[in-house]
Amino acid sequence: MAIDRIDIDEINVIDEIDIDEDLKFWDESTNVSSFINGNFKMKMEETIGVADGIGGWAKKGINSGEYSRQLGRNAELSIHKPKDQRNQIHPMEVLNEAYFNMKCQGSSTACILTLMCDIVHAVNVGDNKFVVKRDGVVVYKSEIQQKGFNYPFRLGNGVKFDDPSVAQEIEVTVKIGDVLVMVQMDCSIMLTTLSWRN
Repeated sequence: MAIDRIDIDEINVIDEIDIDEDLKFWDESTNVSSFINGNFKMKMEETIGVADGIGGWAKKGINSGEYSRQLGRNAELSIHKPKDQRNQIHPMEVLNEAYFNMKCQGSSTACILTLMCDIVHAVNVGDNKFVVKRDGVVVYKSEIQQKGFNYPFRLGNGVKFDDPSVAQEIEVTVKIGDVLVMVQMDCSIMLTTLSWRN
């Protein structure tokens, strides 16, 4: 599968999401991880992700949130395992490990991203999205994956569901001061700001 590599200095400004209107706050991230980029260092939350359980499972008496919570817990366990020689986190490896360790019934969308040097590395399955905001303007928005209206790609056990092989792998070049916003379709929001390392 090819990785989409985007240098956001070379694309048109995207204004479909009004982040200023949708977000009434500004948040500076804590220093969990720092990454060297040329002569300076950027920091952001180590790795962030969202998983959104598919509500249709309720008709079968299954809690749709349990699958997404377990997927998130599995991803967190994967992130805290020893990594490669540079201690880098690879979102696709995290997603694969989280998925293949699932024990409960259900299905979920998922998006995981992390920062290495000046590049955000992300994987996405379904209708979650993330945007990069620079100087008050959205300069990148990830694409959602849908099979039809209100029918997103989704991870799950069984032949009717997808596995991580359908995930979009995305790389986006970012700058200090950029704001990364990750959104679930039910409007849950995670926000982090890239800043100088202290």
